[in-house]
Amino acid sequence: MSKLRDAPYRSERSESWIKVKCLQTDRYEVIGYKDGATSLYLAKREGKDLLYVGKAGTGFTNSMILELARLLKPITLKTMPLAKKPDRKNKIDHWAEPKYWAEVAYSDITSDGLLRHVIFRGLYESRAAKKPLVAKFK
Repeated sequence: MSKLRDAPYRSERSESWIKVKCLQTDRYEVIGYKDGATSLYLAKREGKDLLYVGKAGTGFTNSMILELARLLKPITLKTMPLAKKPDRKNKIDHWAEPKYWAEVAYSDITSDGLLRHVIFRGLYESRAAKKPLVAKFK
C-alpha cells in the first residue's frame, strides 16, 4: 500500500491510499506455445539444461498473437527441449526450438521455481537484444 506524502494516517479506506503491485521483469527462453500462440511456455538455463519456469498467458494484443504464431511455427519441435518434463496439468501444445527470448513481468517466484502472475512484455532475438521483434510498443 502507498499513500500520498501529505495525507494523514487513517484506519479507514480513503483516496489517499492506493494498492501498488511490485513487479519484477526478466527474460526467459521460449520453449513452447499454445495453439494460436495465445500463451508462451518459458524456461531458464541451469548449466546446459533448460528448466521449465512457467507460461505467459496475458499481455498479448491480437496483432502480437498473429506475429508470434508466424515466428514460432517454423521453429516447432516434435520433442521437448527441456531437461525434464514439467510437472503440469495442462499439456503444452507445441514445443519450440529455444531461439527467442520473452521479456515478462511477474509478481513472484514460487518455492518450486515457477513464475507467478506472468505478463508478456515482448519477444527478443537474444537475452541482451535492445529492440523487440514483437511488443506493444517497439
